[in-house]
Amino acid sequence: MTLTEIQSKIANARELDFGTIFNQSIELFKKVWLQGLLTLIITAALMIPFYIIMYLPLIAMGVIDPESFQQGSDPNVFIILPFFLFVIVFMFCAMFISFSTQAAFFRICRQKDLNLIASDDYLFLQKEIYR
Repeated sequence: MTLTEIQSKIANARELDFGTIFNQSIELFKKVWLQGLLTLIITAALMIPFYIIMYLPLIAMGVIDPESFQQGSDPNVFIILPFFLFVIVFMFCAMFISFSTQAAFFRICRQKDLNLIASDDYLFLQKEIYR
């Protein structure tokens, strides 16, 4: 598609009505507010165990060697490096959970907006990846 074709399509497009767009947005919100709330609850429920697991090594390190958190103490590289890698992996997992539930919510919004008959599958992306 060339630039002139795009410009002609823009010039021939009908005018946008803010009132119609706003009304359709409110109607879509009325259809999906409960699904949005459920998405937030599911995301929090799936991420809380990851954050607990992520902080367990810090708690264990504080119990085993309480002086390691003192200012001026020399951190042990053999403890810090695995913990850093551990945190990076769990942060990636948390971001994946957040992104995938948000993608599922957008999919639900699309289905409701187009009046498609489909189930509200909040873990759609996880199921597709692990097939």
